[in-house]
Amino acid sequence: MTDNNYITIFLADGTEIIARFRGADAQCFEIEHPVKVYRDRGPMGVIVQAMPYLLFAKSQVMKIDKTRVVAFQEKLSDNAKTNYENFVKDNILDRKGAATFEDPSNFKLTDEEEAVLEAVTARILNANTTIH
Repeated sequence: MTDNNYITIFLADGTEIIARFRGADAQCFEIEHPVKVYRDRGPMGVIVQAMPYLLFAKSQVMKIDKTRVVAFQEKLSDNAKTNYENFVKDNILDRKGAATFEDPSNFKLTDEEEAVLEAVTARILNANTTIH
């Protein structure tokens, strides 16, 4: 892909998104496979983490109103492109065998798991949560 196929967008609420750029009109950017990027401070310094922006959506294409955008850049570093593509492949496109939220009827607990769930739920509901 060329540089023009990617975009990083910084929204007014502080969210940073990296995505495949599909196009734009006067009001919106159209993007595909958006990934939310955020920074966290860890013991070794700043850690960059990512998660799918449209975690439960059937379609990975969306439009973002330009009035919500503070800044954007249509060029990513080679390292950012490689990491983005690997993340999309591993976390968005290759979800074979993963539980989905579209059909919860496919999710069944074993009898042993049901018993553990009931025991844990009972302990939580009967827990003393008073702060002294």
